[in-house]
Amino acid sequence: MAVSKLTATQSEAYTPTPRRPQLIWQGRERRRVADPVPAQTLEIVRPVHLAKVSHGTAAPGLWQGEEGAPQNRLIWTNDNLVALTSLLCGDDQHAPLEGKVDLIYIDPPFAVQNNFSINVEIEDGVSDEKLPTLIEQLAYEDTWKDGLDSYLSMMRDRLEQLKRLLAPTGSIYVHCDWHAGHYLKVLLDEVFGYENFRNEVVWKRTSAHSDVKQGAKQFGRSHDILLWYSSSESYTFHSPFADYSSDYQDKHYGQVDSDGRRFKTTDLTAARPGGDTSYPWKGVTPPTGRYWAYSRANMEEFERQGRLYYTSTNFPRLKQYLDEMPGVPVPDLWDDIFPVNSQALERISFPTQKPLALLQRVIAVSSNPGDLVLDAFIGSGTTAVAAETMQDENGKPAPRRWVAIDCGKFAIHIARKRMIEAQAHPFAVESIGFYSRADTWQSVLAKRPSARIYRDALVEIYGGQPIEGFT
Repeated sequence: MAVSKLTATQSEAYTPTPRRPQLIWQGRERRRVADPVPAQTLEIVRPVHLAKVSHGTAAPGLWQGEEGAPQNRLIWTNDNLVALTSLLCGDDQHAPLEGKVDLIYIDPPFAVQNNFSINVEIEDGVSDEKLPTLIEQLAYEDTWKDGLDSYLSMMRDRLEQLKRLLAPTGSIYVHCDWHAGHYLKVLLDEVFGYENFRNEVVWKRTSAHSDVKQGAKQFGRSHDILLWYSSSESYTFHSPFADYSSDYQDKHYGQVDSDGRRFKTTDLTAARPGGDTSYPWKGVTPPTGRYWAYSRANMEEFERQGRLYYTSTNFPRLKQYLDEMPGVPVPDLWDDIFPVNSQALERISFPTQKPLALLQRVIAVSSNPGDLVLDAFIGSGTTAVAAETMQDENGKPAPRRWVAIDCGKFAIHIARKRMIEAQAHPFAVESIGFYSRADTWQSVLAKRPSARIYRDALVEIYGGQPIEGFT
């Protein structure tokens, strides 16, 4: 069983460090320390359609550990601090992951669902309410027993473990909103270093303002925040681009070639000479004081490719096709990713479900194919689904490995179902932090033959068949 204990570090008590301001709260000096425990494999899931899909040309063994167990892991735990500590240390079946995780995304809960109940749609028009388990109730009460002070202690302890898991080139994204985003920013500065702060990304999650009633004296809250930190200055980053708006295309790429490709034209002259750039082209020379930007050979190649456009005065310009442009560089305001609304195909009625496109952008920007992605608050499983379904710029599969953790059994079941539907690589469903009964049961069977008869009889009553080698 996992063991957690509180330790007091009085030496740190509110002593400011020059140029490194700290966040102070009640109980800051107490840290919860968790002992690592081995993971218990509950199930290895191999989606039935896996053989029919190609996952690229990943090296053999990339998706499984030394003993053949899947590296992709869906972990149910009673405390994700215990699970994170166990990942750091490893066990007989898993190598330690300290410094091995390439990307971390977390969407930690805040005090917005006081009863932890979830309304689940079973099928069209039919729904049921999922009530909290005892573990969820205890975790919620422990997180909020001292209000925001408890929350900050909980987050600080986990962020420190996540920092140890992060690779030197890795990044962490913390998803938050107005409740505690400003507190988490200061806490992340302290844990990961102010110098490693990269962006505060604003995600416009809705255009509605349902939280503001008529006459209310406040603005509608329509965005979330993603706080992005890197492990060091040498971090993975692939600049993202978004499609041009239709208005921009009409204004700048209004001309259409004979093959239907939209283009605009650009200047073929330069202010400075460079090599063979002073020749006449079809009887035309650049204006006084300017030169051709390309050599005669390049101009001839442009002509051969049909990339030259001639004005009414027969002056050449270069065609720049819309489909060759990367798009608009994505800024730190993401207003092009829509929330999971009631009509979305990916909707599963999970209250904190994030859109797949949001996680796909995070993963595409801050990781490479085959990298390891971790989510310690997996919820509905979107991070793992995004990692499995990633594609490269040519539309070919480019999945990442993943480890997903949650303390809610319902969340684990939802994530498991979504991974099967996504035709994922084989993955292990594990528990960390609960009593492990499998070894004890095997011991009883070995010592008392009557126990085997009793077990087999119970299995038969429930319509099953005993099998060997599966605990």
